Formats: sequence, structure tokens, C-alpha cells
Amino acid sequence: MPSISIIIPVYNSSKYLEKCIDSVINQKWVDFEILLINDGSTDSSGSICDLYAKNFKNIRVFHKENEGVSASRNIGLDNCQGDFIIYVDSDDFLEQNVISQMLGKQLELDVDIIIGSFNKVSPAGDVLANVRSSDGDSLLDTKGIVDYTISYLRNPRKNLMLMSCWAKLYRRSIIKDNSIRFDTSLTIAEDIDFNYKFLNYVKSALLIEQIVYN
Repeated sequence: MPSISIIIPVYNSSKYLEKCIDSVINQKWVDFEILLINDGSTDSSGSICDLYAKNFKNIRVFHKENEGVSASRNIGLDNCQGDFIIYVDSDDFLEQNVISQMLGKQLELDVDIIIGSFNKVSPAGDVLANVRSSDGDSLLDTKGIVDYTISYLRNPRKNLMLMSCWAKLYRRSIIKDNSIRFDTSLTIAEDIDFNYKFLNYVKSALLIEQIVYN
């Protein structure tokens, strides 16, 4: 059974998809699986997914009618096997070897979620801005998590970390045991809804200054 499941919803992202998948495949020193959920793409994204699955045994592809990113992520949740989950959007990419580094921090501290920092990048991949989850690593207990979520409600533009499900490492058992899923009726803020559902059951969290995502 893999340590980590990487769930990648895919929709008409052929221009960026290979860079995205390669950034995951090239991660080192950790056992992971990749689930590519092709959400009815009309470009060559589906063929790209199939080619990678043919060449890599730890990649599985699911083709479906177009229903939106939430439905795609839910299919990933229904089929993943890892102890932890990382979400990656198909037009984004990971920093080098961050999966093993995040897993190492999790194993050391036994936290339920790790929230990393990220770069905002141009279509060419040039870094435009850094968005930090914390100045230095910060370990939160239950009260700290409540304070952190309240700070987002008070100033969501300042605290961007709960606006997305990427740049994070989730403990899968919390999702599985509490039947947490993305709300397919939402057309915006589905990530925030998912994060608040998840954080409701979390006892510990780690905010890390390290850039893990682009």
C-alpha cells in the first residue's frame, strides 16, 4: 500500500499536464500512487494520461463525463489507497522532493495536516510571488487550529492558505472515517468547504514556511 496518494483532476490541460505529472513522478524517496481523473477533456489530456499510466505502474487513470473538479476529486478519494493525500491541479506543479520532506515532518510530529507555502507563477513558470503559510514552521494544537480558521474568516485575502486544497498533506483516515467529500453543488469555494469539514476533526496541524507548490 502506498504511503501517499496524489490526486490530480484533469480537464483540458494538455499544455501543462506533462510538466505537472513529471513534477510528481520525479519526487524521490517515498512510495506514492498517482490518480489522474480525466473529467471529460476534449483536448489530448486523456491520451496523455493513458500514456503515463502505460509507462508507470503507480499511475491509475479514471475517465469520466465532465462534472467539475469536485466530482473528480471525489472519485480520487473513493479509489485512493495511501495513508496520506496530496491534491495537485493539472496546470500546476510541485517543488522537487517536497513529498518526502512533508512526509518526514508528518512522521516526526504525527500531525493530521501539513499546510505548506506556495509560489504564484506565470504561464511560463516564472515565480511572481511567494505566499507563506507561516514565518518558520508552526505546530498548532486544537485551539491553535480554531484560531487559525477564525483568522481566515476575518481576513481571507491575507490568509490564503485555506482557499485551496493543494500545498497540503491530509491524513486520509480522517477523510475516510468521517465521509468527507467535496460538495459538487458548489461552483466556487469548494476547497474552503472541504478544508473546514476536515479541520473539524483535526487535533494537530503543522504550518511550514517551505515552498512546496507552484
